[in-house]
Amino acid sequence: MNILDLLTVSDVLAKLHISRTTLYELRKAGDFPRHYCLSPRRIAWPRSTIEDWITQREQEQPQPIF
Repeated sequence: MNILDLLTVSDVLAKLHISRTTLYELRKAGDFPRHYCLSPRRIAWPRSTIEDWITQREQEQPQPIF
């Protein structure tokens, strides 16, 4: 894994258009992928893990009936 393939908290928030609080709630509930600790105060996720999680969430959403 390359450091360029990691997304920081700020990157994830921007990509998902969610607040920091929402991210923490998802993590606390166990509904978000596990992260890597880069340092005691910095975490990150592999880009592919976040993209897979997004795809999975999109597939779980019910499709509208017209």
